[in-house]
Amino acid sequence: MTKYGLGRPSSAFGPWSLADLMTWAAVAGSVATYLAFQVPGLSVFSYGWDEGFYLQVGWLVALGYRPHSDIFFPQATGFGWFLGALYKLLGHSVEGFRLAVVLAGVLTIVFTSLLLLREAGRVASVASAWLLALNPKFQALTRAIEADSVALPLMVLALFLTAVYRRKEPKGSAAALLAGFVLGLGSQLKLSAAVLLPAVVVGILWGGRQRDALGCVAAWALAFGSVLAMSSPVEAVSQFIVFQTRWAATYGIDLSANLRQLVGFLWVDRGMVLLALAGAVLAARRGFVYAAGLGWTCLLGAFYALKSPLYDHNLVTLVPGLAILGGLAAKGLTPEVLLLQGGRIRRSSVVVAALVTVYLVLTPRLIFLDLAVRPEDNAAWRAVAFMASNVPRGTWAISDEPMVAFRAELPSPPGLADTSYLRLATGYLPASELITTTESMRPSVVLVWGRFRQAVPDYVRWLSDNYREGWTDGQHSIFMRR
Repeated sequence: MTKYGLGRPSSAFGPWSLADLMTWAAVAGSVATYLAFQVPGLSVFSYGWDEGFYLQVGWLVALGYRPHSDIFFPQATGFGWFLGALYKLLGHSVEGFRLAVVLAGVLTIVFTSLLLLREAGRVASVASAWLLALNPKFQALTRAIEADSVALPLMVLALFLTAVYRRKEPKGSAAALLAGFVLGLGSQLKLSAAVLLPAVVVGILWGGRQRDALGCVAAWALAFGSVLAMSSPVEAVSQFIVFQTRWAATYGIDLSANLRQLVGFLWVDRGMVLLALAGAVLAARRGFVYAAGLGWTCLLGAFYALKSPLYDHNLVTLVPGLAILGGLAAKGLTPEVLLLQGGRIRRSSVVVAALVTVYLVLTPRLIFLDLAVRPEDNAAWRAVAFMASNVPRGTWAISDEPMVAFRAELPSPPGLADTSYLRLATGYLPASELITTTESMRPSVVLVWGRFRQAVPDYVRWLSDNYREGWTDGQHSIFMRR
């Protein structure tokens, strides 16, 4: 292999050997399979409340409003700017945004396979790519518009750059600085990416100098702080850290519920989890990539066990760590690991072969399982059609289901883009503020889909007295200005 671990020249096969070509063909096949699952799901109405909110934020940022300063945005600042850039690039397209997230999924597969190819060989690389491509949770959550999925390729890339540094390629501390900088950008897409910083720093200390580890941390801080400075740091802390802390203080951290959720998430692809456990216990070469996979899984797993609230889309970040460990387990089937001196087969390789068989038996179930995560919402489409016919496009709309307003091409007011139950239930958006904003802005339409009735019934009663109900299906209502 070359010094970067990406292939070996061969006079018979041009710049790549036959083994290299087969490796890349297998990885390309995994990407093609992943895309085959993703494309049919791009046109689904919505994969959850978050999608509509993020689309509205992207639209507002493209219009000139700033995350945190103008828009209540309880996420990392960088993700808000990223959404605005996507809107400017792709326009008013739900499918375009989802395709960008799918591209992040493709990059996650490619970067993970590169990391394993460099550190553990071809079999581990190919296995990790296919483990990711066929994981139904990874498929579903990397087609939905979520910050966790967008941050994933930068998280894996930071580990790859750490591996490059450990081999002293390129010379000096450039790779260590790049690893910190890339992870800093990833942390500005999703703050949980910062949980991997200790793993990256330890990897640099393990194979290098303390000065380079400090440089890595400084590069992370530079990237993170530079993006944070593009908006209001005080508001960012208030809207994200304080906001999340208030929820945890109000409702507490339910460790047992979080652990049940973690187990339920992992149980969906239990064949992959078994392979990952085998990789963690039986890995023949316990080097950096082993520590990286185990550290990734353990650090993020511990973080999510203590997170409140915890959502399934958060847990997608666990999957690459499991794929790394699963790829290391698959390495146990290669001849140099499989056979002992004298031609005897390692017992550990027999265990891995059995687990690979279990995984392959379970794979068809995974294929059909993906079809169950493509929901449709006919009531929402009817509401969109009504608003598109009765409300001028581009006028303000207050909504507790922002995807409906987005598809009707009605922007949310910056201060009310986030009408999540989390914000309503914590008192960050009381009924009095909703009423005051509605009185001052006089929006043409207010959509009541469910959260307003549940969390701020006083606001719904006020709407009934001051607006007329223009459309309802018995559960959802559209209130029109009189």
